[in-house]
Amino acid sequence: MSDNDALSCWKDQMTFVSDHPQFDRGQIGYLMRNRLLNGLDDHGAVKKIGRKLYIHVPRFTQWIESLGREKRL
Repeated sequence: MSDNDALSCWKDQMTFVSDHPQFDRGQIGYLMRNRLLNGLDDHGAVKKIGRKLYIHVPRFTQWIESLGREKRL
């Protein structure tokens, strides 16, 4: 993967919601505010740069896929 491809994985919240309409701004805002509690931070799916939060789309997808796995084991 080139550097440009890696950089294109990071989306700000507005762009993420625009690209993925199954999520609304309120949901993403809630997930970002609670990222330390819900595991998004542990997955490396969110980075804070200055005052802005960015979502790494493939890692966010992995986080979603991991939800509920613990309960099934």
